Amino acid sequence: MSYADPLDAIDGAKSEADEAGHDLRGFTRRTGSFGYRFEARCHTCRETVTVARVNAGWDYSRPIDSCATEAS
Repeated sequence: MSYADPLDAIDGAKSEADEAGHDLRGFTRRTGSFGYRFEARCHTCRETVTVARVNAGWDYSRPIDSCATEAS
């Protein structure tokens, strides 16, 4: 599923990451030869979630695995 707006994709990624036990504290815009994307890193396990433009709009890296330290 892709989103028309990057903010909607960020909300979807944040919700899925929260359900998986991640502690994302905000997305940062990254710019380069690829254009731009948004990234957030879990403060517990350091996994990065990326929201980027795809052919049909915006989407995030899937699936978001459970936080590696959630069971600790």
